[in-house]
Amino acid sequence: MTRIRRSIAIAAALLCASAVSAAAGGLFDPPARSMKDYAYPATAVPAPMPVPETVSWYLRGDIGYVNTTDPDITEDNFYQLSNETIDDNWSIGGGVGYYFSNHIRGDITIDYLHKGSVSATNAANVAADLAPGTRAFDISSWAMLANVYFDFWPRRAFTPYVGAGLGIAYNQTYAGVATRSSDGTTGAIGGADNYDVAVALMAGFTYAFRQGVYLDAGYRFTYLGEAKTGTITTPTGSLSGDTIEALRNHEIRVGLRYDIW
Repeated sequence: MTRIRRSIAIAAALLCASAVSAAAGGLFDPPARSMKDYAYPATAVPAPMPVPETVSWYLRGDIGYVNTTDPDITEDNFYQLSNETIDDNWSIGGGVGYYFSNHIRGDITIDYLHKGSVSATNAANVAADLAPGTRAFDISSWAMLANVYFDFWPRRAFTPYVGAGLGIAYNQTYAGVATRSSDGTTGAIGGADNYDVAVALMAGFTYAFRQGVYLDAGYRFTYLGEAKTGTITTPTGSLSGDTIEALRNHEIRVGLRYDIW
């Protein structure tokens, strides 16, 4: 019996030791976790540095439809002509510009206003008048302008703007004909040229085809000063010529602008 009791005691001791070991293992082992618990924390990705909008140069080219307001024309520094008209015409030009800030840009442009026809009538009926009748000659102009613009929404897909310009106009008249109304005889109108102040006011919009390439469309008013003809020669004498007192143009213009960095 003593041997049996000893065997039972040893077995009981082994069972207790096993239970204590199992309990200790459950106490110190960390609890089970999911895969999310073992995932590494997300690393913050720094935001990209903003790229500053660089101030840059641009090139431009334009064409336009030109309507000239019927001018006042004086002949021989005395006679006020009537029925004065200048035909509608077209213009072409180009220039180079610079972005001064997000909203302010400027450019230097040169435009050529194509040769157009001028007609008027000297209706004087005094016997001493040398050549009452019609006058017909052509005129063309060059305009070099320094312009400044304000872009309301700079460099976006659609950007309206306003602007103004100041510069120099070169106006040239070409040889024409003076027709005497009483008998149909004709005289010659000589050509001449002169320089004057040029002023421009404009409004329009640009549309971005892609980054740095823009359609530019709008309205421009230009004042190009005076234009003069040469001497008017008739079979009975001569007159000092015609003076167009103010060239005022209304232009609808379309062009392209290309940014260069």
